[in-house]
Amino acid sequence: MFLQCPSCNQDYVYEVLIVPLNLIIYSCPECDSTWGSIQQISPIHPELYKNYLTNLGITEVDQQWSPEVRKKIRRLTTEDLKKENK
Repeated sequence: MFLQCPSCNQDYVYEVLIVPLNLIIYSCPECDSTWGSIQQISPIHPELYKNYLTNLGITEVDQQWSPEVRKKIRRLTTEDLKKENK
């Protein structure tokens, strides 16, 4: 079962693997709310996805993600994780 985003209630919260850092964060693709841990997920003061990545040292070029950065970021759902473990 998926967790509905508490910020927008329009989509679900996804596990996001930040490949170059081998770090999992949590984000809503609809409103870009982002949290560093499951315990932090709440409608109060989420950080935007791009800002969160910038704070981790992954920056954007010309207001869009460069192809190099896009290759390093992929979104995983719990279902994706289950498929990979089979």
